[in-house]
Amino acid sequence: MIDRLVYRSRAVEVSPEAALEKIFRVSVPKNARLEITGALGFSGQTYIQLLEGPPASLDDLVRSLVADPRHTEVNILLRGSSERRLLPRWSMARADLGRVTP
Repeated sequence: MIDRLVYRSRAVEVSPEAALEKIFRVSVPKNARLEITGALGFSGQTYIQLLEGPPASLDDLVRSLVADPRHTEVNILLRGSSERRLLPRWSMARADLGRVTP
């Protein structure tokens, strides 16, 4: 069993795209080490992320997200258990949701 978490937050910086490079440089190896997989999406000033992994790893990650000065208004939208991962091969995928068309 793993836990699945979805949260939304608001970027503090004017250009969250610039912050994403730094986020990915640090988060990809950290997530791999903690056995966390997921995807980070952004649109305008909004981040939304799906994370999957061991419950203790997600608890630690949530604490660091809330303390991260690059964003504010961290809202947990979903937290629950699952028997399998939706994104088993992605330590962190990236999606520009502003470019997604219906």
